[in-house]
Amino acid sequence: MWMVCWTILMGFNAPAPGDFQLGDCAFLTGVWVSQGQDVMQEEHWMSPAGGIMIGMHRDVRPNGSSFFEFLHIEQRADGIYYLASPRGKAPIAFKLIEKGSDRVVFENPNHDFPQKIIYVLREGKLVARIEGLQDGELSAMEWQWSSVDAVP
Repeated sequence: MWMVCWTILMGFNAPAPGDFQLGDCAFLTGVWVSQGQDVMQEEHWMSPAGGIMIGMHRDVRPNGSSFFEFLHIEQRADGIYYLASPRGKAPIAFKLIEKGSDRVVFENPNHDFPQKIIYVLREGKLVARIEGLQDGELSAMEWQWSSVDAVP
């Protein structure tokens, strides 16, 4: 029941996987930032072109430590895939399984954690959420970024 309510609230209509297009992810395009006391985050996405979107993510902490991840979303014969390369390692693929207006959900049930990556554009902010089983328990993490154009 909660899934039905959440689905209605988020404006999700379940299309057939063949209905997915790279353009469904175009709302990610831009530079998104968040500045907290413990970390500065930024995520950059190029617009879809040539069957691919290129992105990157970076976290920088006040002590100078950092984390980065190369990202891309690509159109393949069997669907749309989000590929993440944490610290430049081999990419991990997540297949687009759901879309709504300004919302996409990617899944890789065989990955350790996360198994789902969700992006939602909500009230002008980009919200990213990862979720799945971690040590046998359902776990989730969520971040919210503002467009660089909206940052003073």
